[in-house]
Amino acid sequence: MEQNGVSGTISVQNVCSKKPTYAKKLRRAKEDYMNAKLDTTKCISCGVCASIAPDLFTVETGIVSFKKDSKTWVADDWTKAKEAAAACPAEVIEITE
Repeated sequence: MEQNGVSGTISVQNVCSKKPTYAKKLRRAKEDYMNAKLDTTKCISCGVCASIAPDLFTVETGIVSFKKDSKTWVADDWTKAKEAAAACPAEVIEITE
């Protein structure tokens, strides 16, 4: 290839390195404003939450608890948490945005 009288190759740097895209930034920003709370005093240990989102909730002790910190949850985790909250008969799980 010749450009301005100079021949050779042109190197193109990978612009898709490890920087997040705008959509990922926007999604992450939304997740940063979400919060999950458990009212364990109302838990009836039915296990619905753990069956819907086994990576997020456990009822091994007889009372629902988080398996991991909600600050580390990704978009799919939040979707599952919302499903679990909607299905909980005792309304123990509260997801706020």
